[in-house]
Amino acid sequence: MVAALGGNAFYTNFQPGPNGAGNYIVIDHGSGRFTRYLHLLSIAISYGPIVSAGQLVGYEGNTGSPWLCPGPDCNSTPHLHFETKINAVSGDPSSGTAINPYYEYPDYNDLWTTNPPSYQEGESVGVASWASNRLDVFVRGNNGAMYHRWWDGSAWSGWEYHPGCLRGGPAAVSRMTNRIDVFVRGCGDHLHKKSWSGSSWSDWQDLGGCLRSEPAVTSWGSTRLDVFVRGCYDALNWMYSDNSGSSWSSWQDLGGCVNAAPGAATWGGNHLAAFVRGCSNGLHRNYWFGGAWSGFNAPGSSLSGCLGSGPGADSWGVNRLDVFIRGCADAAWHNYSSDGGVNFSGFIEPEGCFTSGIGVTSRLSNLLDVFGRGCGPRNLWQKSWNGSSWTAWTDSGPWP
Repeated sequence: MVAALGGNAFYTNFQPGPNGAGNYIVIDHGSGRFTRYLHLLSIAISYGPIVSAGQLVGYEGNTGSPWLCPGPDCNSTPHLHFETKINAVSGDPSSGTAINPYYEYPDYNDLWTTNPPSYQEGESVGVASWASNRLDVFVRGNNGAMYHRWWDGSAWSGWEYHPGCLRGGPAAVSRMTNRIDVFVRGCGDHLHKKSWSGSSWSDWQDLGGCLRSEPAVTSWGSTRLDVFVRGCYDALNWMYSDNSGSSWSSWQDLGGCVNAAPGAATWGGNHLAAFVRGCSNGLHRNYWFGGAWSGFNAPGSSLSGCLGSGPGADSWGVNRLDVFIRGCADAAWHNYSSDGGVNFSGFIEPEGCFTSGIGVTSRLSNLLDVFGRGCGPRNLWQKSWNGSSWTAWTDSGPWP
């Protein structure tokens, strides 16, 4: 768990009792603004330090006993009770007016229920495939590092640990057989990349930039990589490489008002589609066919919906686009186009309850594999499209 903003971590404590906060931290950001982090497994900082945005300060846990639980299993499952406060008084950890995810005395501000997309975002699940019998899944673990597991056509591996400090989930893509490129938002808000060469993993490479979300990545050739992020001014930013990541274009501002991680897909050379959750929480599209980008005001760019996180997208054939979202009520929804984005199905097949964005990849034409972190238990869940029907959601085991 990392600090939302920089400030003075002036209060670290343990509060027992039936309504206790357990291990918790209060950070003073100045101008009467506090953030509080409750029920932590442990605290990673000492009393009173100045911390920076994105710095590791503690670990999600279930210490204490929340008097109002936001889900059926939150007393027993590691979670974070996160609070923001305004009009707080320096030195007094209980002062201020709460703008909270929970219905808390004395303010009774339940804004994460009345307007969830403005106050929560499930992190991304990165998924890639380099063969018909291969799936690779990447997530940010509970300790802030990256974890990787894979399916070889018969069984899933265990979780493989990759050290690092991530702010949000990874994005992954395969350019060719037995090659994977993974991109993350590091704790300094830069873009970082590591790659699988076919026999070993590279170290993390800092690609710079200024990110306010996890990245999205897609590839339409063996040496091509296209990366999309929500930039620090809330526009969609794009950069690309034509030589497998040895060098990169400059960042290009594609405009829009973006408030979550983007999704991206391609069905072949010089065809790109970027999907975002706009600042009104609907789904929007910006596409490129080798010339200029369409922009977010082009006809058909607004795809409506109510998104609780950023979208996931992929393509399994020419003119095919599949987009998955976690809706505002936490169900997974599907929206697709079979004519290159001229027409979309609309949001269909709401299922399940998820606390992450929905990751998707295609192993072959007319096949899809979809992943998300469930609500309870907060495990990794998967379902697949086999060409004619969907499987049921399957529990793939604990989140690392």
